[in-house]
Amino acid sequence: MKLSDTSRWVLVASVAFLLHATLSFTLPEGYKLNVCSDILQTLFLLAIAVLAVRNAYQAEGPARAFWGLMGAGLVAWAGAQCMWAYIEVVHHRPVPDPFAGDIVLFFHVVPMMAALAVQPHRKAQKHKTYLSAIDFSLLMLWWLYLYVFIVIPPQYVEHDVTKYATSFTVLYVAENLAMLVALGSLWLRTKNAWRDTYKHLFFAGALYVISSQAINVAIMKGKYYTGSIYDLPFAASLLWYMWVTAVRPETRSEKMIYAERRGWDHGTVVSRLAMGAILSMPALAAWSTFFSSASRKICMFRLAISLEAIMILAMVVFLKQFLLDRERMTLLRQSEENLENMQRLHVQLIQSEKLAALGQLVSGAAHEINNPLTAILGYAELLSSDPSVDETAREHGRKIKQQTRRTKELVTNLLRFARRSDTEKTLVNLNAVVENTLQLRALERRESSGVMINRDLHEQVGWVWADSTELMEVCFQLLGNANDALQETGGGTLTVRTRQIDGWVTLEVLDTGPGIADPKRVFDPFYSTKRLGKGPGLGLSACYGIVKGHNGEIHCENREGGGARFVVRLPLADPNASLLSPSPASKILS
Repeated sequence: MKLSDTSRWVLVASVAFLLHATLSFTLPEGYKLNVCSDILQTLFLLAIAVLAVRNAYQAEGPARAFWGLMGAGLVAWAGAQCMWAYIEVVHHRPVPDPFAGDIVLFFHVVPMMAALAVQPHRKAQKHKTYLSAIDFSLLMLWWLYLYVFIVIPPQYVEHDVTKYATSFTVLYVAENLAMLVALGSLWLRTKNAWRDTYKHLFFAGALYVISSQAINVAIMKGKYYTGSIYDLPFAASLLWYMWVTAVRPETRSEKMIYAERRGWDHGTVVSRLAMGAILSMPALAAWSTFFSSASRKICMFRLAISLEAIMILAMVVFLKQFLLDRERMTLLRQSEENLENMQRLHVQLIQSEKLAALGQLVSGAAHEINNPLTAILGYAELLSSDPSVDETAREHGRKIKQQTRRTKELVTNLLRFARRSDTEKTLVNLNAVVENTLQLRALERRESSGVMINRDLHEQVGWVWADSTELMEVCFQLLGNANDALQETGGGTLTVRTRQIDGWVTLEVLDTGPGIADPKRVFDPFYSTKRLGKGPGLGLSACYGIVKGHNGEIHCENREGGGARFVVRLPLADPNASLLSPSPASKILS
C-alpha cells in the first residue's frame, strides 16, 4: 500500500522525534549529547527552511510571497541555530550570554509576520504592493527600535547580563505572541483551504513559545543542558513546522473558496498598526525620560535612540504620503476618464435606443405609406400627361408628381435606415473607400468654388471587416456634409485623415466651416441645420447605425480653431489580413 504525502511526512516526523527522545533519555549529560542534539535540531531547521523555499518556488502569486517570506524567517532561524551548534560542537564550550545569534533569532519572526500580512487566502487584490511594503518596513523598523531600546542598554551600556536576559526574553516572547495573535485571527476568519495551514502554524508556534519558556525557566533554575528533556517539546514544534511546510495543507483542498468575514481589511489593519507603532515611540521616549527607574546613562541612550528612530520613520512616512498622493492623483485622473467614458456611453445608449425605437416605427409605417404613394404618383403622371385637361391642371399634376417622388424618396430612406438585416462583411481597406468616395462626389472639381481638399491618408493603415458599400455611404455622407458647410461660408479647407492607433482604424473628416450648433444632437433622427429641402436629417443617423453595426464608434465635436471634426473608429482586422485579396471596395473606380 502506497503512503500518501501526509502519512509519509507524519512517519518521518515521528521517527525523528523518537530518535531525539531516545538520545535524550539514553545519553548522559555531556559533549556527546550536545553534539547529537545540536545536529538534529540544526537539521530540522535547515529542512524546514529548504521546504519553505521550495514552496515559494512552486507557488504563484500571493502564495509565493507568503512562502518566500516564511522561508526568509526560517533561514534566519536556522542561521541562529547553526551559530549555537558551532559554539557547542566545534569550540566545545557553552553558549555565552549575551549570545551573538540572539539578534538573528529575534528578527527571524519579522519576515514571518510579514508573510501573514500578505494573506494568500484572499484573491489577488488590485492595490499598490509598494504601499504594503512600506507598512511592513515601518513595522520591521519598529521591532528594531524596540530591540535597541529594550535589549541593547543592559547588553552594551551597563553590561548587566541578568537584565539583558530578562529584557530579551520578554521582548522575544511578546514578538512571538503577536505572531500567534495574527495566526489565530487568520485561522478563525479564513474559510478556505488556507485555514488548515494557519491552524497548524498556530499550534506549532504555540508549542514553540511554551517550550522556549520552559527552557528559560530551566536555565534560571540551573537544570537545563542541550539535549535534555526540555528540548523535546522544542523538537516537536520544529517537526510540526516541518510537516506544515512539507505537506502544505492549503493545497489539499480541490475547491478554493475565497470567503472571509466582512469588516476587516488587512491593508487597513497593517497600516493602522504601522501608524500605532510610530506613535508609540514618543510615548516610550517620554516614559524613559520622566518615569523610568533606569540610570541616567540608559535614559539618555534611549532618548537619543527614540529621536533617531522617529526621524528615520518620519522620512519613511513622508515617502508613503508622497506615494499615496501620487496614487490619489492617478485615481482622480482615472475617475475623470471613467466619468467621461460613462457619459459618452450614456449618450451612445440613448442614441441607440432612439434609433431602435424609430426603426420599429418606420419599418412598419413606411411599407403602408409606399402603396398609396405609388397610386398618387401614377394618377399624377396621368393628369400631367392628359391632353384633354387644361394647362393649369397639368401643372398641378406635375407638382403633385414632384412632391410625391420626394415623399417616396423619403420613405425609401426610412426603409434603408430601419433595416435590420446583417450585411456580408469582407476585408476592406479604408483608404480605398475614401478615395472612391472622393471620386464619386467629384469634390476635386469643386475646388474652384473655394473648397480645398487635403488628403492625409496613412499608407500603413490596416484592413477592417466591413461592408464596403455601407462604409462608402458613411464617407459620402460625412464628406458631403463638410462640403455643404464650407459652401455656405464661401469655401475653406476639408481634411480627410486616416490612421491606425491601438488596434483601431480611424477616419477623421475635418472642415474649417462654421461648426456644429449642437454636437450632442447631430446624430438624432430628423435633426438638421440645413435649409428646408436640403435633406430629411437622416444621413448622420444612418451613419451612426452603420458604424455601430460594424462594432465601431463615431462622434463629433467642434474644433478650437473653428469648424467641425467627425471621427469614425473601426476595429482592426487580423494583422495578416492585408496579405489576403482586396475587397471589392478597392476595385471600384480603379
